[in-house]
Amino acid sequence: MGLSRPLFFFFGGIVVHEWLHAVGFRLAGKAPADSIRYGFNWKGMAPYAHCHAVMPASGYRVGVALPGLILGVVPAVVGLIGGIWWLAVWGALMLVSAGGDLAVLLAVRHVPGAALVQDHPSKVGCHVVESGD
Repeated sequence: MGLSRPLFFFFGGIVVHEWLHAVGFRLAGKAPADSIRYGFNWKGMAPYAHCHAVMPASGYRVGVALPGLILGVVPAVVGLIGGIWWLAVWGALMLVSAGGDLAVLLAVRHVPGAALVQDHPSKVGCHVVESGD
């Protein structure tokens, strides 16, 4: 098998990770499709999905959390319960990949769900546009 297949799946998982952010922003944040851009930050060596639409903080949190839950938590739990070592390892690796997302979730945990936020255009996180009070 070599190293090529695991690397292919890892990098494919990263692409799916960013796509899941967009799905969350679209479905939970009600962001229009044309407000989402994909790219690669060469300075930070990281792919990204950026949404320039304003959305409720609750929808933003769903979009941020979705990849870690679907690619990380679910496979890790299924792998551990089912004794499927490679699935547990995959889930753990995807959870590590979602570490920055966890930092964002912690940073916005006190923002009310009804507050309007906007993804920051060049940094990790968001701006609170309207407090929602």
